[in-house]
Amino acid sequence: FEFSWLGNGQLELRIVNRRYFTTLDDITVVWALRVNGFVVETKALAFPTVLPQKSAEVDGASILQALAHHNIQQLISDGDSEIHLDFSASILGATLGATSERVEVASDQITLSTQGKKKSKLPYPKHLILCQNNDKGRLVKAEPDSMSLTANGFTISLVDGSFIYQSVTDSTKPIVSSLQPNLFRAGTDNDGVKQLGDQFFDKSKPLGLWLTLGLDCTTLEDLDVTLSSKKINFSGDAMDFPSVVTKASIFGNPRRRKYEGISLAEKLEDSSTSSVKLGKWEQQVTMVGNGSVYVEITLDLKESLRDLPRVGLQFTSPCMGKACFFANGPHENYSDRRYSAHAGVYEVDTPSSLDTYVVPQEQGNRTGLRWLFLYQSSSSDNAGRSKEATEVEEDSIANLVANKTGILILPEDLVEFTTSRFTDAE
Repeated sequence: FEFSWLGNGQLELRIVNRRYFTTLDDITVVWALRVNGFVVETKALAFPTVLPQKSAEVDGASILQALAHHNIQQLISDGDSEIHLDFSASILGATLGATSERVEVASDQITLSTQGKKKSKLPYPKHLILCQNNDKGRLVKAEPDSMSLTANGFTISLVDGSFIYQSVTDSTKPIVSSLQPNLFRAGTDNDGVKQLGDQFFDKSKPLGLWLTLGLDCTTLEDLDVTLSSKKINFSGDAMDFPSVVTKASIFGNPRRRKYEGISLAEKLEDSSTSSVKLGKWEQQVTMVGNGSVYVEITLDLKESLRDLPRVGLQFTSPCMGKACFFANGPHENYSDRRYSAHAGVYEVDTPSSLDTYVVPQEQGNRTGLRWLFLYQSSSSDNAGRSKEATEVEEDSIANLVANKTGILILPEDLVEFTTSRFTDAE
């Protein structure tokens, strides 16, 4: 699709037939208008017969009407919204020797507006701005290696460099726990996950090096925990909230985990590699008046660690079975494989979101995360749910999170993420 929106009610849209021998008469095209990832309107697109290797102009009146109806020009001028226009081309499955249902054969996404033209950081959704509660959070316990903050019925306990975030009314089920550095990812063929042990020191197969450094099992040591405060700006009003700062050294621990059948890992088990200092960790955790938590982490890694598989964080959310996100999807995608992934709001059933490989390997990643909502699901929610992420039925994040128990994660910048019932090492 060749798309150009000139404003003032003018739009140019052409469809190009890349086929060599047939027209596109068997193709059905549907467009969808997205505002901040949610589909606000969708319709079928009528187009004339397009000869092979030719293009034709398409009447975009229905798209123009939708742009006007949803006040898209004003949203773009305000600079607060992401606007995308999706095109999906499908064909009857029977034509491909499959079922009689329609099968998508091509898709495209046109970006009309992105956040950040006026703001350097991703803004919080307006209706989820953290409220200015008079309870500014209070310190409930302070010990040399353990501190706790509480506000609005939520408590965050900091122990051994990590923290546990939970509801005061249900302390048996942590909402978030085991936050720690993540410098490892599951291996792939190119990393050497299927290679022989004699390639342990082959620089083109870095899995051996990663395991030698102990990236699959990192720990925080030499802890220094202090009470502090942080000034956070809410709608122009800066307020001070209590926070806890944790400084530590990051160590990799080779041979802590066993990988039967992975030759590179089995060879490492015979070596005498000791713990490896990888860098420094500084974490500041701030609890604001309504119980929300602001986490700021700095990783200062050694200059020699240039070939790291990942630099990020990982945590456990024990009671969350579903993930809804505004990111590139719906299928898995990576920084070097994401052209077919389109920005949108999708949901996936976390426990069944993994593919079965002969040798377990890296999977399930998605790029361009704007926000992630992890929440509990009932048995009826999981009935018939495929492991592939699907379009959500809600039309706004406010309706999505209403009456659900979960945790909303809002990064300040675009990041990549994976939700899984397994750790990368597992």
